This record gives sequence, C-alpha cells and structure tokens, in this order.
Amino acid sequence: SLGTPYQVDSGRLAQTKGTTEAIRSYAQLMVSSHITVNNALEAILQRKAPLPPPTLLQAAYATMIWTLQHETGQTFDADYVTGQVNYQRGNAALYQYEIANGSDPDLKAFAQQTLPKIQDHLQRAVKLQSEAK
Repeated sequence: SLGTPYQVDSGRLAQTKGTTEAIRSYAQLMVSSHITVNNALEAILQRKAPLPPPTLLQAAYATMIWTLQHETGQTFDADYVTGQVNYQRGNAALYQYEIANGSDPDLKAFAQQTLPKIQDHLQRAVKLQSEAK
C-alpha cells in the first residue's frame, strides 16, 4: 500500500505528460489498478496491528514525483518508465518474499493473488522501456 500514492500520482502525471499513447495507457492502468488493489489491501490491514509510518519511503516517492512534475518530453517518458520498471521489480520481489516467508495467512493470500498483476505490470513496463530505445 505504500507505493499507491507514488503509482497514482506518477500515473496521473504520465496520463497528461506522456508523449505516447502507450505510456498514457499504461499510466491509466497503474492508476486504476493501484487504487483497486490498495483498497483490498487496506481492508485486510484494518484488521491488523498498526504499523509506524514509513517516512523514508514517503520522502523518496515525493522526490520522484517532484522530479517528474518538472520534466517534459522524452526526459519525462524515460524517467517515468524507468521508475515503473524499478518499482515493479521491487514490488514483485516484496510479494515473492511474502509468499515464501510470510506468517500472516491473510497477507500471504493477498500476495499470491496480487503477484500475477504485478508481474504483468512489470512486463508491460519493460516493453515500454524497450520500445523507447
């Protein structure tokens, strides 16, 4: 759920600033997918003990959004797509770790259900990256 603000904010930027239809379409998918997935995860997390806020991660995401807000054209496209590839790779690794090592059955089931979507998003982001080269 920590990546949702980044995915939604960067996706909304890419919907308007992306220079290709493929980037704008991918961005729309990220916005709609992450809102839906985050809502499902939040429903699970409401039943769990609260966690401290991840301020370092939030600061990193804020910096990436600020950078994207100040970019245009091919520079924006390249940074958005690179950010997506990196984000999706990291996200896939986290979900795979949860599936293999998680102790909470609700979160483990959520990770198993959601990982295929993340892998699809990663494949799409890698394809966008290869098309841009």
